[in-house]
Amino acid sequence: MAYRAVQLENRLALVVKLKSRRKTGDKDIGEVRVMTTELLEAFGDANAVAHEKHMSKSVVIPDGTSQGTLAFSYKFGNTIQQQQPSTSTVNIGNNAPPPPPTVQ
Repeated sequence: MAYRAVQLENRLALVVKLKSRRKTGDKDIGEVRVMTTELLEAFGDANAVAHEKHMSKSVVIPDGTSQGTLAFSYKFGNTIQQQQPSTSTVNIGNNAPPPPPTVQ
């Protein structure tokens, strides 16, 4: 199924997992789920894309109940075309220099 169709069916979500790192072991604090359609609703026109948006969502703890909120800001930008990677060879783990080019 195409990405746009999945988005329109409201099946894509941004999931933020909150964890605590401790010497005695990491602990899951909770998570926040935001549907992508909810994030995109604020950007109805081309002028709105340049502005930062703010949102607060409930944090759901591991037992399934809500406890506290996560406030965050977000902004969408322009799509950037990624350049094709170079086809040069890289020697990893070998400190010897590459052999000189062959001249004919």
